[in-house]
Formats: sequence, structure tokens, C-alpha cells
Amino acid sequence: MKKIVSVVLMLTMVFALLAACSGNEGAEPSKASAPTKNTQAASEPQKDGPKVTLRFATNYVANQPMGPMQQQILDQFKRDFPNVTIAMEESAGNDLQTKIKMDAVSDRIPDVFNYWRMDPVFGLDGIAKAGQLADLSDWVKSDPAFKDLFDDDFWKTATLEGKTYGVPIVMYFMQMFVNKEILDKAGIAVPQTFEELLAATKALKAKGYVPWGINTQADSLANRLYNYVMNGMLTNERALKMHSGQESMNVPEVVKALTLLKELVVGNIPEDAVALNTDAVISKYINTEKSALFESGSFSTPLIKPEIQAKMVAIDFPLIPDGAQKTKTIEKDLTNLYYVSAKSWADTDKRPYIQELLRRLTSREAGKSYAEKAGQNIPMKGVEVDPVKIGRLAFDAQKLTAKLPANKWLNAVMKPDQRTKFESKMGAFYGGQITPEKLAEDLNAIFYSK
Repeated sequence: MKKIVSVVLMLTMVFALLAACSGNEGAEPSKASAPTKNTQAASEPQKDGPKVTLRFATNYVANQPMGPMQQQILDQFKRDFPNVTIAMEESAGNDLQTKIKMDAVSDRIPDVFNYWRMDPVFGLDGIAKAGQLADLSDWVKSDPAFKDLFDDDFWKTATLEGKTYGVPIVMYFMQMFVNKEILDKAGIAVPQTFEELLAATKALKAKGYVPWGINTQADSLANRLYNYVMNGMLTNERALKMHSGQESMNVPEVVKALTLLKELVVGNIPEDAVALNTDAVISKYINTEKSALFESGSFSTPLIKPEIQAKMVAIDFPLIPDGAQKTKTIEKDLTNLYYVSAKSWADTDKRPYIQELLRRLTSREAGKSYAEKAGQNIPMKGVEVDPVKIGRLAFDAQKLTAKLPANKWLNAVMKPDQRTKFESKMGAFYGGQITPEKLAEDLNAIFYSK
């Protein structure tokens, strides 16, 4: 408990100090902090240019799939520009979040670093608003390296209050899979409509299967189904407004969506769903073929045994009956982006090298290696990925994803305390303890403040 309190106090101090930093004015500008027009630097990086040291922070460490791929690019960059020293600052996993927040307090953000999206839960939005991240807007719009490289949906994720702060690296999507062999043996067609999906769920349960191999832990796979049903009933735009407190959730459409979600999920998931993380639910229910229906992030596909993958097919999540969304969509977003310190961007010696490094780290060539060698899902367009190297199921899922418009994750607009309350209520709902009508009231109390 003392450790939890200490962490909370530390992060409270971080954001208080960031707020104070954003109000500082009157400091004498220097070469590293003087404002400059945010366009591509006139000079190109030179091998015989000034001696430059770039602090590079990452959680892509050596034992992680992306670590070696990123390091190869950095090593080649250092060979091409021997005047540049790259000082690595590595943090494992979520430790990178704490590091960047503490660096922000000390006003020493690394020159270049990878990080999550600018969702409130990750904390980078406050650092951007405090003026410590470089505004890359003009550069990414004008540099030919980024022309037609990413969809607008991904640039939107990299943008906050009209300013683009990040360049995409890897992405995720929430794909639905079915074990077609189980369905065939049970005489069930691959569902194409929501009504057929409900019917398949009931038929699988009647034959002794746990229909959905999903969990209900925090950030659960069950909540991803919630996203699809809510978006289908309301549209993603309206659902985001509700979860960001701009519109009441205690309305008939939400009750109807929650009623359909109850019919789809409650009683059709593992009894121990609340105790399982994604890895465990795949191991216990998908890889043992106790469940035939699976909906999860693209990052989970490699956890499915190859012999099970061979029996599975990726399908689109169907439209919701009488829903406002008339076109099939898919939840997809960025997981990581590269960011730059505002001070470093203003440094005329450093900026040409930072720009060249970002071009290389986010190029199509880099994306191909991230996909084929590190098993990542990539946002770069026009990359020819070898299906043999990434697996047939992952390849098929990516093809479906590429053709569908994007939904944004509803949790992305939740404040951390709201998200905690939301996940608690949803857990009770999946356990059959809350009715759709009561859940609509409870969610409204969490999100709607007017």
C-alpha cells in the first residue's frame, strides 16, 4: 500500500510540475530552445557535420522482438553518420512511462523516444500540452518520405489539439476469429450477421463448448466486444462523445446495445474469465479447442498454436441490427510512435539528424522488417509482406483490416479513474450481476457530468 501511495504521489507531482512548466514565460532563448519555424530544416545531415549526441529512449530492448530490428537501423545510421553518437536509454515494458514522465519533470525529455499514444491513461498528452514535445506537423506534411505512407486515421492518433507530435511505428487491430473445424463438426455455418453470431453462440453452448474464449479482466477481451456492439449501435463518433462526457449514456439506444451484448456474452464465456489474462485464456480455451469464437488484438495471434491457426478463419464483426453504423468497421489504432523533444527539434545542429533517423525508423523498408522479422502489425501502406513469414491467419486478418474503416478504442477517451470504475461495472455485468438498464445508469454516472 505504501508503494502504491508513493507512485500516486509521484505522478501527481509530475503533472503538477508539467502544468507549472507550461506556464513559464520570459526565459531567455538559446540555440536549443529558441522557437524556429516548424518546417524541414534547410540543411541535410552531413557525415562531416558537427559532433552531435542524441539521447534515444526506448523499451524495445534486446530481448523484445522489436529490439534487434530497431538496433540494426540505429547501427547503420551510426555508420553513415560517424559524427553522431546515439546514447541509448533503455527501460523495460511500462517502466518507460515512468521514465519519460520523470524526465519531463526535470525538463530533460530524450531527443528521440518511442512511446504509446497520447491517450490520457498514458500521460503523454500532458507533456505535449506543456510544450515539451516537438510539433512535427509542417514537417510530416511536407517531407516526401511521408507522402502516402500512413492513413489519415493514424495521423489523427498522432495528433493532439491540431498538432502532430508523433510518427507511427506499429499498430494493432481487434480481429474476430472462428474455429471453422469446430463449427463444421457442429453443423454451424460461419456467422455473417449478428443474428447468425447469436445463433452460433447458443448452438455451441448446447453442444458443450464454451462459445467465447475471452476474459473479463481489466482491459478485457469482453470489453472489446462491448466496443463493437456500442459502436455498431451508436457509431464510433457518438460512442466516443458519450465516453468522454459530452452526451448522456442513459438513453434507449445504449440499453438496447447492452441488451444485445448480454445475450452475446453473459453465460457464454469461461467461468474463470475474470481470473485469466489474454495469454492464459488462449492457452486454456483456444489452443485446447474448448472454445470456437475468439475476438482479440492482432498482437495475440502468435500465441495461438500453428495447428489451431490452421483451423481458424478471420471474419468481420457483423453489423448490429437497427444500428446507426451502416458500414462494417474495425477497431484499429497505433500502439507506438516516435516522438521528439521540443528543445532538440529547435537545435539546428540536431534537427537534420533527427529527421533522417525518423525517416529510416518509420520507412516501408523498416516496416517490412518489423512485420516479417519481429511479428508486428505495421501502419505503413504499400508494404509487400510475405505471408509465409507472418503466417496465413495473420496475413488474412491484416488484409481484412486494411480494407475496413477504423474505429477508435473507447477507452482512449476515458480518464484513468473513469476507466477503473468502468471496468469494475463491466466485470459485474459479465457476471450477470447488473441488468442492461442499471448498467446504462451506472455508466452515465461515471462519464456524464452535465
